Amino acid sequence: MCQHEGWTGLEDEIDLVKGNDVVMQGSPALLSQISGSISSGVINGIFLSTGGAAAVAAFSVVSRVQSFFVMPQSGVAQGMQPLVGFNDANEKKDRVQRLIRLSLGFNILWGVGALMIGSLFSDKLPGLFINEENVLSIARPAMLYLLFCLPFTGIPMIASSVFQSKRKPLHAILLQIGGVFLLRIPLLFLLSRMLPDMGIWLAQPVADAAICLIALIALRLCLSRHRLN
Repeated sequence: MCQHEGWTGLEDEIDLVKGNDVVMQGSPALLSQISGSISSGVINGIFLSTGGAAAVAAFSVVSRVQSFFVMPQSGVAQGMQPLVGFNDANEKKDRVQRLIRLSLGFNILWGVGALMIGSLFSDKLPGLFINEENVLSIARPAMLYLLFCLPFTGIPMIASSVFQSKRKPLHAILLQIGGVFLLRIPLLFLLSRMLPDMGIWLAQPVADAAICLIALIALRLCLSRHRLN
């Protein structure tokens, strides 16, 4: 009886540890969704106060176009995570390095290619979603600003996936939360006041470039320590 109770207690403890791991590993994705929603809410609030409903609709349109281009980058980041985790657990460091390099290379090249192709059709892309001229007059010039985010957006995704694969969810959480609350939202308020017409659009690529730089530095430090170990 005592032995049975001992095993039951041990199983409960193991289940609790597993549960905590699941929560920690899933937290970056959850917090990314929450912080993204907060960021969108702030942007919509600024647009509503400065440009009215037409500006909000324009932001919605260009965000849809941008999300279409970002989907392959997100797919690569999600797909490489279990592969990095498996090879890291088996101490196959060369494979880990190769996977990260290939994933970073694809996301950067895709972002640059999407920027170039999207720029050629930036006047036509918003028209695929709406035909109201007052909205399109805002969305067409703004489209370029969000397209310039694309070379940067894929790198923090890779960094976050690597951190999660290496059981460093706190690093991924800090990258997600810090990027939104310490960079993106302050830049939105600052540039929207400095440049009332296009400052809020300019804040998007500036914030993404800064987050990208931080992600690269954090990823390099993480991999350097991994090689030393």
